[in-house]
Amino acid sequence: MWTVIAFITVTLSCIEMTVRDRGFFAREYSKLGTAQTVGLSEEDLQSVTAVLLNYLRGTADSLDIEATIANERRLVFNEREKTHMIDVRALYQKGMAVRNGGLILLLAGALLFGVLGCRSRSQGARRVLGIAFIRGFWAGCLAVLLLLAVLGGAVALDFNNFWVTLHKILFTNDLWLLDPARDILIQIVPEPFFMDFVARIIGEIVLIWGALFALSLGIWKKKFAHKE
Repeated sequence: MWTVIAFITVTLSCIEMTVRDRGFFAREYSKLGTAQTVGLSEEDLQSVTAVLLNYLRGTADSLDIEATIANERRLVFNEREKTHMIDVRALYQKGMAVRNGGLILLLAGALLFGVLGCRSRSQGARRVLGIAFIRGFWAGCLAVLLLLAVLGGAVALDFNNFWVTLHKILFTNDLWLLDPARDILIQIVPEPFFMDFVARIIGEIVLIWGALFALSLGIWKKKFAHKE
C-alpha cells in the first residue's frame, strides 16, 4: 500500500515540477519551432503560455486572451479549447489534491514507523521492524521498475495509441480531439511536445526512485547487513 501511495505521490509531483518549469516549455518551443508554426511572436507565445499555466494551476480565472496570430489580432482559444481546458484544470487540481494527501499519508506513516521503533524495548524488535520495512520497500521498487518498463515500452512503441488511451480513461467527452489545422492549443502543445513531456516525467520518476533505493541500500549496509 505504501509503495502505491509513494508512486502516485512521486508521479504527480514530477508532473507538477514539469508544468512549473518554464525552461522546459521554452526549450520545446525552440526545438519544435512553435512560434513559427502558430504564427505568434516569441513574446506573445510566452504570454499565452503564462496564462495557460496560471489557469491550469487556478491562479488565472479565464483563457480569454488576445494575441496577434498570422498578423491578425484575435482571441487565441476558441470555445472548444476553453471547455476542454476546464476539464484539464479540474483534473490537474484533483491530482495535486491527491498528491498533497499522499504526502500527508507518507509523513504520517514515517512518524508511525518511528514511534513504533522507539517504543520497541528490544534492539532485536527494532531490527526486525527495520529489515521488514527495507525489504518491503525493495519489493515496491521492483514493482515500480516493472511498471515503468511496461509504460516506457508502450510510449516508445506507439505513443499515439498510449496518449489516446490515456485520454479516453481520464476524460468523459471528446473535447480533447482538437484540430491541428485550426485549434491553437494543439499547435502550441502538439504530440511531439507531449512525447518529451512524458519521457521527462518517466526519467524523473526513475531518478527519484533510484535515489531512494540508493538511500535504503546505504541504510541496509550500515545498520543491518553486517549482522545478517
